Amino acid sequence: MNRLTPEKRIAVIEWLGRLDVYAITGKTHRELFDTSYPTWIRNATAWDRQLCTGGTYTLRAIMWYQHIYKPGSTDSRPGVILEAILKTITYHE
Repeated sequence: MNRLTPEKRIAVIEWLGRLDVYAITGKTHRELFDTSYPTWIRNATAWDRQLCTGGTYTLRAIMWYQHIYKPGSTDSRPGVILEAILKTITYHE
């Protein structure tokens, strides 16, 4: 995936801001964090180049992907996850 356009970046951030991963999964922050944080660390620099928000939205995106969109996945590549988010946003509009 190429860099996000400013419009897509805003759409992703707004969508992530409304996303309640904990309510959807029924899992605690610690449960989600313990599995998703280690995978985020591997790709933190790549995420910073794409989303530019620091850890909160990035980790929420990874948690969504690994626990809701593709449960059990350990993928944390921004290109893969952002593409899935954009497909989801487009599908729900």
